[in-house]
Amino acid sequence: MPIPRPEPGLVIRFDYLFDDLKYAARHYDKLGEKERPCVIVVAVREAASGQSMVTIAPITASEPLDKSVVVEIPQRVRQELGLTGEGKRSWIILDDINESEWPGYDLKTVPETGEFEYGFLPPRLYDQAARRFVELAEQERVKVRPRHDDDTARHSGSDVAELIRSAQEKPVVALKLPGTDKPGNDIDD
Repeated sequence: MPIPRPEPGLVIRFDYLFDDLKYAARHYDKLGEKERPCVIVVAVREAASGQSMVTIAPITASEPLDKSVVVEIPQRVRQELGLTGEGKRSWIILDDINESEWPGYDLKTVPETGEFEYGFLPPRLYDQAARRFVELAEQERVKVRPRHDDDTARHSGSDVAELIRSAQEKPVVALKLPGTDKPGNDIDD
């Protein structure tokens, strides 16, 4: 099972950790950390280290109390991706993201397929989620939880929002990391 190239909109299996465990227990799941489907919001290659980094938003089947921080995944898309059981609903949570090196130790395989990914969100759905994420970041409502060895977030929610805005303005994704003049999203191997 090859590890997929990290791309925005790719839905992967990830050992996600919510930033606020009490919040997570009240609003989403009983545990703050759980293997779950997640969507890659942004993927960048850091110029200094050459390491690929991804920001990941969790997907939940638990109905959120605050609908302003989520985007619902349509039933047809859920079925195509193979997410959860019949008749359930799923949401992308956009106010609590993880940041991880790619591939990180938190990348897991989908139990039903043995692959690391479920597939891609349709472009319109990804764009809708990305726009909502940018709005939340501009309101300073996004929490970033680092999931790599140094346990320090390398990008804030505002940094990720700027990367999204830059990608939406350019036909070819060639982003710069905030505060540098070097390319940051050249992730071709």
